[in-house]
Amino acid sequence: VYRQQGATGTIYAIDGERNVESDHVPFDLSKGDLKDITLRFRPYGSISGTLLDRQGMPIYGANVSFSASGGSFEAGSDEKGQFSISPLPPGQYYVLRVQFGDPFSPEQNHVELHVSNSNIVVGDGEHVDSVALVCDCELTQVSGRVVDEQGAGIPNLRLLLKDAGIDTARPVRVHKLLGMTDAHGDFDLKVYGPVIY
Repeated sequence: VYRQQGATGTIYAIDGERNVESDHVPFDLSKGDLKDITLRFRPYGSISGTLLDRQGMPIYGANVSFSASGGSFEAGSDEKGQFSISPLPPGQYYVLRVQFGDPFSPEQNHVELHVSNSNIVVGDGEHVDSVALVCDCELTQVSGRVVDEQGAGIPNLRLLLKDAGIDTARPVRVHKLLGMTDAHGDFDLKVYGPVIY
């Protein structure tokens, strides 16, 4: 609850993020002027759907962010690529970003996937489901071995893969992708392409 000075006097209302409509009846607590105030909460909605690659395979473990005039809202995709974001105030939403990992953490991957900016309108209390977000990308296995000059595998070596030339027009942007060689110097990574590493 906050106090607002209006044209007709002092108004007490609920924070605007709750999308409250009130009758805006002014009252002055200093004079003991107490009145009933009617607050009508607008019902919240939601957006749910599936995040897929271009082969129709689910993309697991990504953060999906939607943006609207009231701010940004995000949720994670599960093993089926499904996500659900709620509660959402009514408005028009578009996909802000889809990414893996934390861009500020040196111990986490950071990969961004581009999807079509589909505009989604959420009405009062409306639950928009079955939204399909498709990225023009594909999960690929990259495996190999790191060896020394004598051809022996180098164990427990930390690998850092980066995009050779980040292009905003491409559907995938890899800022960093971490891996580790095993006891024999072998590595096996799951990466999204098309990307030149």
